[in-house]
Order: sequence, then C-alpha cells, then structure tokens
Amino acid sequence: MKRITIAIALLLFMLPFSYALPPADTTRPPIVILSFDDAEISHYTVVAPMLKKYHCNATFFVCDFPRKTPADSVEFMNWQQIQRLHQMGFEIGNHTGHHKNVTKLTRGQLQQEIQYVDDKCSS
Repeated sequence: MKRITIAIALLLFMLPFSYALPPADTTRPPIVILSFDDAEISHYTVVAPMLKKYHCNATFFVCDFPRKTPADSVEFMNWQQIQRLHQMGFEIGNHTGHHKNVTKLTRGQLQQEIQYVDDKCSS
C-alpha cells in the first residue's frame, strides 16, 4: 500500500504542473507515460478512477498471484477487474503469469508464463 500511496501522491503533485511547463515542441503537448504493475487492488479501486477523472491513460501490467490466504484475494485484482480496466480504455500489459523470477526460468517456462496472461486476457 505504501508504493501506491507514493505513486498517487506523485501523480497528484505532477498533474497541475504537467501543462504549466512549455513543451520543447510547441506543436505537441508533453507526453507522460504512466504504468502500474503487479495487479494490486488499489490500482482498480483508487488509481483507475483517479486517472479517468483527470482524463489520463495508463498501462496496467498484470499477473496472477497465487491466492494463499483470504487477504491475498483482496490485495490483488481478479480477472474480472482486469477486464473492467480494459473496458474502461486502459491498456493491459503482460507481467508474466505468476510473477516468477524470469532469470531463473527456462525459455519454455518463460513462454508459458507469457502465454498464461495472453490466454487469460483473450478469454
């Protein structure tokens, strides 16, 4: 929760100033890229509504954390919530299936992790 609080504070700090600075190319507005990862529930309950309020877009890199305890079920988004983010117009990025250390996976295991999220998003 601390990471998301910092991210929100930074976002709120930056929004009023994002249009105050003159862009290097005066024919185009400045570009800010926002991304969020790990499919934390606060991305769905707090961040997405705030981004919509300020007409901002973002990419949410999602994975499927194993739900070992009831607390895990409320800490991370489920696939219906991820689908709703997509329906709201946000981009969904692939953060591998189960947030494994990709440097320790074989090529085949890595392909399975990537395919897992692709399959979930397709369905």
